[in-house]
Amino acid sequence: SIGDRAFSHCTRLASVEIPNSVTSIGIYAFSGCSGLKSAVIGNSVTTIADFAFQHCYNLTSLMIPDSVKTVGIGAFYGCDNIENTTLGNNVDSIFTYAFNGCTKLEEITVPNNVPYLGASCFSACTSLDKAIVGTGVKVLYPSTFSGCKSLAEVNKIEGETVSLQVFAGGRGISTGDHIKFLGHQMEVSFSDNLLGRIFNGSAEPRDNGPALT
Repeated sequence: SIGDRAFSHCTRLASVEIPNSVTSIGIYAFSGCSGLKSAVIGNSVTTIADFAFQHCYNLTSLMIPDSVKTVGIGAFYGCDNIENTTLGNNVDSIFTYAFNGCTKLEEITVPNNVPYLGASCFSACTSLDKAIVGTGVKVLYPSTFSGCKSLAEVNKIEGETVSLQVFAGGRGISTGDHIKFLGHQMEVSFSDNLLGRIFNGSAEPRDNGPALT
């Protein structure tokens, strides 16, 4: 394993290749490595922990292998130069803020194994114009894609007229855009731990309580 904060803020680290002997990448392991341009993740890694690559501003591409099951909270938060990423087929958990603020990310495919997408996990990905959500997703928070200006949800069909509801911060949806039906409506989770909480219109907590996962 690569321990918590093992290489945190090593600003001159330009590339890293994680060997196949490593099974987990710890909390904040490479956080703040602002010079990191390339990261190759070994085929035995199962967990990318919370904030592991947060604020790796110069990371441009990312391939998450099939061995990975968990992408932790804010794992790639603020990696604003990632243009493309591939999520392994066995990923089953993508937590809150995982890819928040990846402003150059243009396309994402969520594997079928993922049952829900954490709140704001792709929020503020302002270049994202294509998101394919796997058939296994049962919960999709209104804030999951907030600020993704070119994404929307179909909420009414009348003959050949389709009505779209954009995500928070969305704009620039064209009448010529294509629509892919996923077979279910937008969903949010419900449990007793929501009682007494205060949320904004994007279902984000505004009471200084913990983020929803």
